[in-house]
Amino acid sequence: MTPPPAVHLLIASPHGIIPLSDNNAGVFLPQDAHGDLRPLRYGPYLQSIHQYLAQDGYRLVLQALQNHFALPEPPPAVDHLEIISEKHGALYHVIHLNVRAGEQTASFALNIALSREQKAFLLSDFAVLNELHLKFHHPHITRAYFQGEAFYHDARRNALHSMAIMMTEWFEDHHEFHLSLEKSGARARIKVWESSGNDRWLDAEETVDLYRLASAILTAGLDTDDFRQIYPWHHAAGDFIIKRERGGLSVKLITARDYRCLTPDAAASGNKWAAILCFFLNLSLRMRLDRLDGTGDLAWADAACLQGVLDGFLMAWTEKVCRDPSLPSSRNVLEVLGSFDPDEWMAVGEMALEQGVVEQEEIPFLRMCLREHLKDLVTTIQRTKSEQVQ
Repeated sequence: MTPPPAVHLLIASPHGIIPLSDNNAGVFLPQDAHGDLRPLRYGPYLQSIHQYLAQDGYRLVLQALQNHFALPEPPPAVDHLEIISEKHGALYHVIHLNVRAGEQTASFALNIALSREQKAFLLSDFAVLNELHLKFHHPHITRAYFQGEAFYHDARRNALHSMAIMMTEWFEDHHEFHLSLEKSGARARIKVWESSGNDRWLDAEETVDLYRLASAILTAGLDTDDFRQIYPWHHAAGDFIIKRERGGLSVKLITARDYRCLTPDAAASGNKWAAILCFFLNLSLRMRLDRLDGTGDLAWADAACLQGVLDGFLMAWTEKVCRDPSLPSSRNVLEVLGSFDPDEWMAVGEMALEQGVVEQEEIPFLRMCLREHLKDLVTTIQRTKSEQVQ
């Protein structure tokens, strides 16, 4: 008979990872100001998640390991399991799951949704992530393994609350980042939220690289037949995460809330140039947009990031052309981008603002930044064209 696995129920706190105990089992989970207001206590929350995962001998966990490592069959049994209550946002509570089964060890994320709206987002995330991997096999977008439903048992009120669950990849040592101010009056810079608490700032070269890689991920996910794209996304929501490596940066996209076309008229008429222009301009605008430290005032990245946005877009476009030679070449795309002056870009900009609304309060902020942004964009494009000629 297979012995039961060693199971550890844990809580990520400002002081590090601590075990669930009688002293903290009754403590409420943190709640995002814009999230679900249903109070959950750590004890029944973590125990409910474990009960769900333990069904049928941890079948879902074993199948996730099989898919993760592309094994011919799942491992025979789970040996060790750590269930860590990690994050609490507007859409999901997030659990970090560490699993060992025989020779296989892996980390996963469990996104937990409570409200009807949150559950709808979770189901959309699951469907979109699966579609993207089937279509593009993109290694920088998180994989989703399963979605289901667990039940939180509120013993004090003798009630059950439904919790939607989705398991995805956990990218080890990747961290959230946001624009932040080192001191009052300074330009906003990228700060990486290290788990050790020793947050670090990206230097100028790393910052351009971050925007290059993030832009390449989104461009790679663009369908050039119907011009559906990963949208909406937002730096303020922590949709991208980052890891410093010896050879540079690693950037991953950890969610995909929808996959839709923002230029239906252009797509329906086959006007690929209009769709390309709108995609690129909207990408350049939203890459610069964030909130200070993730939740503060709207913030705007320095124009230097646009070199990374343009390079990432062209890099991913080149890969698309390799798969579909009927597409205009990257050089051709750059020539067309460079044929517009700021005034000509303005019409495209107005269209991009109207079609790409994520939060209504962003619109006046983006309108205020738009004209200067277009000047910065034209400067970046012209400089890149000149460098390619040389």
